[in-house]
Amino acid sequence: MPESMFGSGLSALQFKNFTELIWQESGIRVPEDEKDMLVSRLVKRMLALKLDTFDAYYTHLHREPSEKIYLIDSVSTNMTGFFREPKHFGFLKGDFLNAIRQRRSGTGSRKISIWSVASSTGEEPYSIAISVLEGLGSEAGWELSVLASDISTSALGRLETATYDEIAMKGVPEALKKKYFVPAGSVGGRAQHRVVESVRKRILGRRINLHDKSWPVSPGFDAIFCRNVLIYFDNSAQKELVCRLCGYVAMGGYLVLASPESIMGKKCGLELVTPGIFKKVGTCF
Repeated sequence: MPESMFGSGLSALQFKNFTELIWQESGIRVPEDEKDMLVSRLVKRMLALKLDTFDAYYTHLHREPSEKIYLIDSVSTNMTGFFREPKHFGFLKGDFLNAIRQRRSGTGSRKISIWSVASSTGEEPYSIAISVLEGLGSEAGWELSVLASDISTSALGRLETATYDEIAMKGVPEALKKKYFVPAGSVGGRAQHRVVESVRKRILGRRINLHDKSWPVSPGFDAIFCRNVLIYFDNSAQKELVCRLCGYVAMGGYLVLASPESIMGKKCGLELVTPGIFKKVGTCF
């Protein structure tokens, strides 16, 4: 990437201006040690727009508000994979479904709703759907829906295609690969695999900015996955986000974080079940 075309890089003031704008629009904090990453992402967008200074791009962001979507897109990290932290998906197939069956007993309801709040390119929500379907087996009558949201429009575009190469597929057991994926040609010599329609139809992709004051979703999810998200927020914003998400979890439902992430000290009506998995037993206060 020809960053050298843009002089000596971002000045301290320019870095402050861009990172504050990113925080205001998304809640994402870009630390000083990620300055080189930010410069690389900015330059890529500036080349596309034929802008030759960082100040020109900053001005463009304010003149064209829609460009802010591309800015956030460029700095959001889309690190993901199928069945990351396998124990979380084992929980879905086992204890989660057992709890759902118990809670639904006698109600007549057979609906299961799960929200993947940072779905990236789709590996997590498809892993969620496949795990629940595997856990249900031949048990008929259940209606599963998975809301897959992300701030990145490009990531959501990949989720919609539901097509992955061999590198992305490395976390998928062979038996599940045969059952839930179909060949989809090749790109650059790499075989492509597409998620089967019976799984795709259960996924609803939607752009949601967790920093927004309101979200276009209704509460009552049986589980919300919010893994590897809190690290991008400061302590105050982390507590606020966890408490807001807790409000969207049904009583007795679950909030799933990455195992290293903690909500210690955050009074959100959650009870630890196992590392990364919390059960809603009360309200946030």
